[in-house]
Amino acid sequence: MDRVAYESILIPIDGSDKSFDAFKYGIKFAENFTNCRITIVYVVNEENIKHLQSYKSGGYKTLSDQYSQQGRNYFIKAKSEAKKLGYDTPLIHNKILYGDPAEKLIEIAQDYDLIIMSVRGKKHVVEYMMGHVAERVINLAGVPVLVYP
Repeated sequence: MDRVAYESILIPIDGSDKSFDAFKYGIKFAENFTNCRITIVYVVNEENIKHLQSYKSGGYKTLSDQYSQQGRNYFIKAKSEAKKLGYDTPLIHNKILYGDPAEKLIEIAQDYDLIIMSVRGKKHVVEYMMGHVAERVINLAGVPVLVYP
């Protein structure tokens, strides 16, 4: 059997402790492979923004900008964690996508050798959704998915 070598790993984060734990695990995992690139992805769920528009002022663009900034803040935190772990941060890239989280992850999955993700997300409803997202990604991504508990 040929040796498995990963060159690119996709790690979605949503700001939850579990997603950062999965990211840190991904860093440790990637260290086993020479020059393994990691892409952190944050998906702005446009459906959530549409629902929130009726509760918050500012409209779609303002909410979308706020979520995008939140994603950028998560990237800063993740790269800081990577530095603490001694990982070569130039190998870490980040990407913000807009749409349904599972669909967006599935769309870009073929560009990566592996996806490492947490099974649960932020809060109760989001935890259910992240579990749902993980299940869809596992079944439809077409690449191996390592699920961090």
